[in-house]
Amino acid sequence: MKCIFAADADSMYFEDPAENIIELIGRRKKDLFGDLSVASFLNISEVSITTPHVANVGENIQDFGIPLFGSTNVYPDELNFLGNGDTFIVLVPPGRRWYFSKTKSETHPLEITLKDGRKININEEGEISFLNE
Repeated sequence: MKCIFAADADSMYFEDPAENIIELIGRRKKDLFGDLSVASFLNISEVSITTPHVANVGENIQDFGIPLFGSTNVYPDELNFLGNGDTFIVLVPPGRRWYFSKTKSETHPLEITLKDGRKININEEGEISFLNE
């Protein structure tokens, strides 16, 4: 387990039994008091999409209405954030070493359901598709 401290948050990284990297982020600007419980967890702040098609997937996600954060371009060989507030899709190429870990990113199927019911799907090859509900 590794703990990181930032200006407005504290983070703790660990691996689950399937070796997924989990980061718990405590945001200091949230007005929450009391004991740590299930109710303390407000949302999933970041989900990674690992794909060899970073530029294409990044453009498609932006066209779907999720903005690029902190940059004007998607960089195929780097870490890219799409989203706003404190909720992001982290877009990376396969083989990138995750911070504070020896684990490298791998492409796996993934489905993300947004609050409005729309879905983002990534298949085994890292190709993207969308479903509007």
